[in-house]
Amino acid sequence: MNTLFSYKYRSRQCYLCKNCGMTFNDATATPIAGTRYPDKWKKYFEYMVQGLTLPKIAKKLDIHISTAFYWRHKILNAIRSLDVRKLQGIVESDETFFLSR
Repeated sequence: MNTLFSYKYRSRQCYLCKNCGMTFNDATATPIAGTRYPDKWKKYFEYMVQGLTLPKIAKKLDIHISTAFYWRHKILNAIRSLDVRKLQGIVESDETFFLSR
C-alpha cells in the first residue's frame, strides 16, 4: 500500500505521509535542513576545512556572517553527534609559535 504523497517545494522533492501527516525531504534530519542556500554548503565546508574565518567565508559565499556562524555550529554539532572518541589513521601535528610582547 502506497502511504506517501510526493510533491515539489522550492525545487526540492518532498513527501507527505498519508498515515501520520508528516512531511519530509532528502535534507530532513541533516545539518542542511531548513537552510535557504543548500547549494552553498559544499563550498562553505571546503572553506571551513581550509581554516578561513567566518567573515571571509561570508563574503566569498555572499551570506550574512550570522548565517556563517549558524552553519559552522550545525556542522560541528553533526560531527559531535557521531561520537567519535578515538583518532585513527595518520595524525600529524605541527609546532605553533606565539610572539610574546
